[in-house]
Amino acid sequence: MRLINVKACSLELFTDPVSVPYAILSHTWAEDEISFQDLEGDREALELREGFVKIRETCRLAIENGLDYAWVDTCCIDKTSSAELSEAINSMFKWYGSAAVCYAFLSDLSKSPSSGDELLKSLEHCRWFTRGWTLQELIAPPEVLFLDEDWNPRGTKSELRLHLELITGVDRTVLYDSTQLSMIPLAKRMSWAAKRKTSRIEDLAYCLLGIFDINMAMIYGEGPKAFIRLQEEILKKTTDLSLFAWQSNDTDTYRGLLARSPLEFQQCGSIIPNTDQFRFREEISLTNKGARINAMLHHSGNGLYIMDLDCYRGNRTSKDRIGIFLSRTVDSYVRRSPQETTSSISSNKPSQIYIQSDIQDPISSGLEDDRNYGIHISFEESGYKYTASNFHAVPQAYWDVNEQFFFTRGLEGFTAFVHFYVSPSAPSAQAKNLEYIGHKSGQRFLLVCDLQNMPEPLFVLYSEEEFRRQGMAPGFIDPFESIDVYGPQGDRDSLALLNSRARSRPQKKLTARHIGSSDAFEVSVSAFSSDEHPHKIEVRINIGPEATPAKRPTVNVRSISATLSNTKKKTMEKWYQGLSKPSSGSKAEDDSSTG
Repeated sequence: MRLINVKACSLELFTDPVSVPYAILSHTWAEDEISFQDLEGDREALELREGFVKIRETCRLAIENGLDYAWVDTCCIDKTSSAELSEAINSMFKWYGSAAVCYAFLSDLSKSPSSGDELLKSLEHCRWFTRGWTLQELIAPPEVLFLDEDWNPRGTKSELRLHLELITGVDRTVLYDSTQLSMIPLAKRMSWAAKRKTSRIEDLAYCLLGIFDINMAMIYGEGPKAFIRLQEEILKKTTDLSLFAWQSNDTDTYRGLLARSPLEFQQCGSIIPNTDQFRFREEISLTNKGARINAMLHHSGNGLYIMDLDCYRGNRTSKDRIGIFLSRTVDSYVRRSPQETTSSISSNKPSQIYIQSDIQDPISSGLEDDRNYGIHISFEESGYKYTASNFHAVPQAYWDVNEQFFFTRGLEGFTAFVHFYVSPSAPSAQAKNLEYIGHKSGQRFLLVCDLQNMPEPLFVLYSEEEFRRQGMAPGFIDPFESIDVYGPQGDRDSLALLNSRARSRPQKKLTARHIGSSDAFEVSVSAFSSDEHPHKIEVRINIGPEATPAKRPTVNVRSISATLSNTKKKTMEKWYQGLSKPSSGSKAEDDSSTG
């Protein structure tokens, strides 16, 4: 760190500046500022320049305060050295915090207002309170002396603490003691910088490093990515979810989890933390899929989820718990309706989810169409006494459990499976939720959805009773016991056999029946798409009373064999030859032609 010898007005280098008492200047930059190279040049010409007044007056005040050294950012940093500039920016908060006194020069504060409301009105219009860098220069120093345009003292930070809190929003406890910063929610700290500006867009992030106790590399030219990087660094050392309570000023329907500028935190000045014993303490990790969070997530319908942020808006007597809207994509979540937050409730059941950190405009516009590409499955019980429960869908990565929806956008081929039970006695309302995991009783069914032949997808419905009665070929993977094996990377031969009956078009109807000694019901499946959204398939599963006898389907062995490996072909053909033999008991029917 370079310091100015206030008596000789020359620079000296210190490896441990903390051991040397010094004054430090805070100001807004103007024309003709004195640089490091200027101070090393011709002294007579230097003293005639307008910018030298700041250095001269700082040295004068330091001498009056009994100090031998001072620091001024314009001339004490060699800005032609990127390494030195980066070190200085990362050390700035510490340097201001270690100064014996900070002189805050307000070049547009006239000397006429003396005190009280008149002084407050004059202070709040000063440019110094609108600049990004001066925020940490206000907070970090233990003592700040404010000076007007003629370098006359107008009060200290301690004396003006109430005025400064009203102007800046910074809590008076922090103005009194900067070590209290860690007690302030992240979003509220960001709100202090919401209306501040910097000459370089990257400096909107760099000027906040000390406020959040962060160190990071300076990459001028990265633009708004600097602020994203700052938030990513903050997430590495916090469990404070208020960082996600920002509200955007644009019209995007979808955004990532992180804000794009401090301006989006301008509504966060009244946020207060959750301080009870159940507050959020889970891990937050940044991955190639986005931020991984064990979030308190609530499904609110219409494709929306509410993520609880474990903080409040308001005051100690009246507060409202904050949540944000999320929307599910193929393998992660994104922020939905980022212009607003919502009321939330606490939950004791966290879910591990991935939320994209940032999404660009082309991706954001495409997300609106995601739900027009996929398979939506709904269950209707026809007012009868049989109920479906214990649902399990594969592949899980593409399944939205609450919306009962498989995402298929961007996939050339896709096969999905839904495994469920039908019970003669209706379980509780909880069992109807697709997250329900309870007693697995009743008859098991398996729905296979094959989109390999889009835009005319294929479906097949199996009952376990018939599946067991027919038997399985050697090497065939049992889908009722090992459903997770199936999927895009599953066993190819078993998948080909399983899909062999999937010949119905979306407008056709599949039916599987159960006829027991004391009960009988049928499960029917109908699938259809609209002209408006031809890639979105609606699948309706209806459970009702068994009506008519079922007939045995026939199977075209030749068409199946063409898809199998030579080593399994003969075994599979023998197995299928037994399928056309009639038997009593459970039956399954495909209303479409088979042959």
